[in-house]
Amino acid sequence: MNKFIICLTWVLTSIVLAACSTISEEIVSEPEISAYFQEDAKSVTEDIFIGGQPQEIDIAALKTQGIAHVVNFRTPEEMARLDFDEASILDASGISYTPIPIGGDDYPYNPEAVSKLTEFMKGRTGPVLLHCGSGYRASVVTVAWLVEEEGMPLNEALTHAQGWWPLRLEQVTGKTFTLVED
Repeated sequence: MNKFIICLTWVLTSIVLAACSTISEEIVSEPEISAYFQEDAKSVTEDIFIGGQPQEIDIAALKTQGIAHVVNFRTPEEMARLDFDEASILDASGISYTPIPIGGDDYPYNPEAVSKLTEFMKGRTGPVLLHCGSGYRASVVTVAWLVEEEGMPLNEALTHAQGWWPLRLEQVTGKTFTLVED
């Protein structure tokens, strides 16, 4: 009987220790964390951000950062090439999604994009991420909106497109350019 109790105790102890090691491994392994707001998104104002295409993992970071809305300037063809459905994931996360596609012959740059962004911005409450593939198209439309609708001087508005405007010309020449409005 003593041998049976000793064996049973040993078996139960082994099971408990194995379970504890599995639990501790789960606790120790850290979840993958998005660096989107440290590396890709730039602040225009305290509640407007511009960035490149967020990845699926970044969507949770958007919610954590308090983003309530996402405006996407990518074309439907570009979005179809992603391996996830951004609109559905945002919707499931409680983040609203507004596409304003720009690019190529089907979606040319034009004042309509600024009008659509203006309409969106008038009705929004809460922080917004404006994005495209790299952030360039989003910054162009945002600068136009800041000038046309918010009355911001062009040179000031351009500071919010830092890194995207003017086509990295300042970076490759090592010079700072100033635009003069007519």
